[in-house]
Amino acid sequence: MTKTFIVLVAFGLFLFGATAQEKNSNVCDGSCPSGCFFNDGRDRCTACPVGCMTCSDANTCLQCYPGFFLNSEQNCVSCGVYGCATCTAPYVCTACENSFFLVSETQCEQCDHLCDVCASNTECKTCKVGNGFGIYLNSRDNTCKVCSEGCLSCDSRETCTRCALGYSLSNGKCTACEVLGCIACDEDQSSCSKCDQGYYLSDGQCIPCATGCTSCSDYSTCDKCAEGLFKNTNGGCTPCMASCLSCEDGNTCSTCFKGFQFDSDKGECTQCPSDCAYLSRF
Repeated sequence: MTKTFIVLVAFGLFLFGATAQEKNSNVCDGSCPSGCFFNDGRDRCTACPVGCMTCSDANTCLQCYPGFFLNSEQNCVSCGVYGCATCTAPYVCTACENSFFLVSETQCEQCDHLCDVCASNTECKTCKVGNGFGIYLNSRDNTCKVCSEGCLSCDSRETCTRCALGYSLSNGKCTACEVLGCIACDEDQSSCSKCDQGYYLSDGQCIPCATGCTSCSDYSTCDKCAEGLFKNTNGGCTPCMASCLSCEDGNTCSTCFKGFQFDSDKGECTQCPSDCAYLSRF
């Protein structure tokens, strides 16, 4: 086994556990991520066949990932068409991925990057949902356009119907609040009515809480600490142990990161055993 392979496996295992900071892992309890199944004999998650999303064992696939089809031997075969989501045989595409449209059974062509469902390479049926910004379908040419700055939902570039946090809506326009830490302000943007996490409201202004605190009534007293921190005896916030999402103190963990479980004997969050954490679908 080469050093490069060992590094890749270790890095993949780290990504599976440490980057997915979700509520408590069920991997140790028998629930595995896509592309894996729970192997009772090994008491851990084991990889499905290549290209398989759901399987009953290491030999039998039940459902393939998009871009693959299930053959008669319960194995996944690539569609072989770029942008294809479903197919019945190699080079027989029946539906394309989002932002692609079906030209023929052997070709999916990409349309505008803001388009979710395409009508053609130049026209859209529906638009994607923006991440932190709005997108609307321009009825004049059936193309997707970005709303104006600070707008999450609009009928056109000139008419916003909902603003992002930290902006106020007036006459179809979004204007940024002038108060630091403010997520809702009056129409002249100078006075805040609601502050973001980590701030408290005082006379229309947002005052920072203590570091690591998400909710407070003043900067000396913390009511709630951020995820991964606990409220210490002095009213401040202290990090939980490594790989812990929520805790009451530094010695125990209520919820570990995904892919980890709390070992009371060791007093730490330990990684769940898995044979497939570093594998991709390809």
